[in-house]
Amino acid sequence: MDSFEINKIVAAVLVVFIVILGIGKISDIIFHVGAISDTSLQDVAEMMRYNYSASKKLFDLAQAHHKKIIYSSSAACGWGGNEPSNVYGWSKLLAEDYGMAKCDKFVSLRYFNVYGERQATELSLIHI
Repeated sequence: MDSFEINKIVAAVLVVFIVILGIGKISDIIFHVGAISDTSLQDVAEMMRYNYSASKKLFDLAQAHHKKIIYSSSAACGWGGNEPSNVYGWSKLLAEDYGMAKCDKFVSLRYFNVYGERQATELSLIHI
């Protein structure tokens, strides 16, 4: 099992955890940091299922329970009027746009990739 498969399982477990415990009882703020971050993935359905559809469900739950959302978006969404250049960027931009339109208490943070001395270089990520 590769790290991508493990991340998908962890994401599914976290969603179940939130639903079972009841989002209204956990916290006033939800930090959404989960996503497929492989910028080279070309499977649009897979990327949209995890980065857009799952985010949309979480944002809807947060709005229904009056929770604040801090969303980890990406600089891959584009900046300065530029459009995203890959499927990952589009999935993050669509999720960000949905959250900003539907949630009263929504903050989106557009992170750049960070590369450090302990970065796993064998992963299929594009580093800046």
